[in-house]
Amino acid sequence: MTIRRGLLVILALLWVTAAAVVIAQEPVTISFSSWDTGVGGERNQNIIDQFTEETGIDVTVETQDGAEDPAILVRMASGTAPDVIQAGEFNLKRRALASEGGFLDLTPLIEADEGFDPFTEYFPEVFNVGVIDGGVYAFNKDFATVAFYVNTDMFEAAGIPIPEEGWTYDDLVEIAQELTLDANGNNATSPAFDPENIVQYGWWHPDSWVRGWQAIPYSYGATLLSDDGLTATGYLNTEPVVQSMELYRDSVHKLYISPSIASIQAQPGVDLFASGQAAIRGPHGPWNLTDYSENPDLNFAIVPMPAGPQGRFSVICWAGFAVNRNTPYPQESYELVKYFATVGQNTFVEHALSANVAISDAAGKADDPLWGQFVAEISNLHPLDDLKTANWVECINQPVSDLLAAIQSEGGDTLDIQAELDAIAAEADTCLDQPY
Repeated sequence: MTIRRGLLVILALLWVTAAAVVIAQEPVTISFSSWDTGVGGERNQNIIDQFTEETGIDVTVETQDGAEDPAILVRMASGTAPDVIQAGEFNLKRRALASEGGFLDLTPLIEADEGFDPFTEYFPEVFNVGVIDGGVYAFNKDFATVAFYVNTDMFEAAGIPIPEEGWTYDDLVEIAQELTLDANGNNATSPAFDPENIVQYGWWHPDSWVRGWQAIPYSYGATLLSDDGLTATGYLNTEPVVQSMELYRDSVHKLYISPSIASIQAQPGVDLFASGQAAIRGPHGPWNLTDYSENPDLNFAIVPMPAGPQGRFSVICWAGFAVNRNTPYPQESYELVKYFATVGQNTFVEHALSANVAISDAAGKADDPLWGQFVAEISNLHPLDDLKTANWVECINQPVSDLLAAIQSEGGDTLDIQAELDAIAAEADTCLDQPY
């Protein structure tokens, strides 16, 4: 009887053990949210399919309503957010440090991941975008720097050498004047130049896009916020920022080397660089390299960012992947984020820049005659003021964007830029101190 009972106990234990193994091996399904659609969504799905095949972890995919989808914050607070979430630099700090919900600090998972050290495998200037208050809250998906596109045929026709390392914003203005032509072939330096009949602009800059414009005040010696992200007065309204806005304003209203907002809007959907109406485009990212390269009527080069009085700077445009702090599957979610940042980089590097140094090198990005300049700008990236606060979009980005648009529109030549920035900075000081 004792022997029989013992056998039954052993059999029972074996069954329990076997059942536990079965339970442990039951497939886990995690959810992933991204704003990528079309080709971008297909790339994500291909990587996810590989991930599932290799790990056995199933992934369901849902689409965000753009990079700034406010529903994500609400869902994180209510406990209904996806496990893995695509994030941009604009919303990263707000989502990471949200008091309710928020992103998971991946540091403990990284430290427990033997043989994996993202701090050495990635360009630090790019990886550190996902590091907030000492915690790693996101791995990079892909990114872009900004540089300048130049029409080499137009430069050759004007007898102007292609800009090289060391050219300045003053050089940019002088070159753009020579490359701005009216219908009679007069450039903007000629007394006979007719600003009412411009057929070729020397410089097409990103009108009201704050991120592209930011590289200029950085090169003029400005930062736009205090280090703690709570003060704009004394930063956003300083002389270097005024000068960088005057550069845009004067290029439209005084020098006539850049199109006004109205002239751009008069040709909706028209790319002025691709159509031969602009000789220089920038600061701009690598997003048009494929289209421009396939244009048989366009010969172009990518050249370095110009230097300002305080040096040469570029800026980063960034997207990454984070883990929901309240996910029931932190390890599995971390594995997906890591997979995107490692194996997935072989896919992302085909159309953008990869933060993974080895993969970027293997793809030949640094040696490519076009992509190479965008890679070179990594070493010139200025830390973004955007990442100092969770309230950047509403407190700084939107009012500055509105001012950039205003100074390039009708009546912009009469605006007092200093007074406008003083007002924006004063309002921002209160706005930046709001909880998030």
